[in-house]
Amino acid sequence: MKMRNNCSNNRKNAIYLRFKNEFDKNERMDYALSSISYYLKDYDLNNLEYYIDICPNGIDSNREEYKRLINDLQHDKINFIFTPSISTLSRNYLDILYINNLLLEKNSAVISRKEKLPLEYLNNIQGLDI
Repeated sequence: MKMRNNCSNNRKNAIYLRFKNEFDKNERMDYALSSISYYLKDYDLNNLEYYIDICPNGIDSNREEYKRLINDLQHDKINFIFTPSISTLSRNYLDILYINNLLLEKNSAVISRKEKLPLEYLNNIQGLDI
């Protein structure tokens, strides 16, 4: 069954990826995008925006695209953040807690392939047009 996200509220659906270096990006980009695409195949998502960082570790939160993602989330511009794993967003526990609180405040969600957060979760968030 296809689910549709009309984004009538004009909020984006973000795809966040982080790579260790340019070589890693070139080697893993297609796989990362195809794994997320496969995971989301039953959803007709529009208004996708990509946030892609190159950073040797996930502990450092001084990443351009990460900061842009957080800023967009703070300004209520994001419905969902799709990522291969939660650790892709950050490996800093305080950052993850901050993101979690923002998600709750903004009625948004992270959907992670690795942690197998169920897509049914999307259907249980009140106030979102899916």
